Amino acid sequence: MNAMTKFSVKGQIVVPKEVRDALGWKAGTSVEVVQRPDGVLLRSVRPKPAHGGMTFDERIAKIRAIINYQGPPISKEEWKESIGEYFRTRDEI
Repeated sequence: MNAMTKFSVKGQIVVPKEVRDALGWKAGTSVEVVQRPDGVLLRSVRPKPAHGGMTFDERIAKIRAIINYQGPPISKEEWKESIGEYFRTRDEI
């Protein structure tokens, strides 16, 4: 859905109602403004999940502490690939 809007003299814009309704944005919704080469992206900020709001890196650090991992750091990409590989091959085991 595309819509047009204009900046006010204070630099504010109004996100059209049909767009807000489609996204479920109500008064008080926090949005992140992301500068991109082709313009600006408005992205709703998700509330922290019930698990304590830990980031991926915080969760991995907690897992490493639990299992006493002493090896080299493992990147997010390596973790994701490893987990993906497990789920692709788990029925073959």
